[in-house]
Amino acid sequence: MKNALLAWLLLVAACAAGAQDLDKPLLLVAAPDLQGPYSHTAVLVVPQRGQHIGFILNRATGVKLATLFPEHAPSAKVADPVYFGGPERANAIFAVVPRDPGAPSARLFGDVFVTAHSQIVDRIIE
Repeated sequence: MKNALLAWLLLVAACAAGAQDLDKPLLLVAAPDLQGPYSHTAVLVVPQRGQHIGFILNRATGVKLATLFPEHAPSAKVADPVYFGGPERANAIFAVVPRDPGAPSARLFGDVFVTAHSQIVDRIIE
């Protein structure tokens, strides 16, 4: 009886420790055996207006902004690669930055913001 009670208490404690607050940003790391579009990914998941948005953090491509926007001179000055964040909205460009770039943007957490507004993304690149 004592062993069963101890096992039950350990199970309850393990479940409570594994519970996540879905109102706060989470870092999700794919299990090694996960297959499909999220295989080998680390995803930052952030609550936004009753939903969640996510950004894959570890999918740097070999593509530079200058390749995507050859007519945009400031893009040629950016040395960092473009990150693939899909599979959702894979054709959209988001800028994740360490300070508020102005409206319209959204705070992800702390001083980290995201925007997809073309004029603000343009200004960030410049």
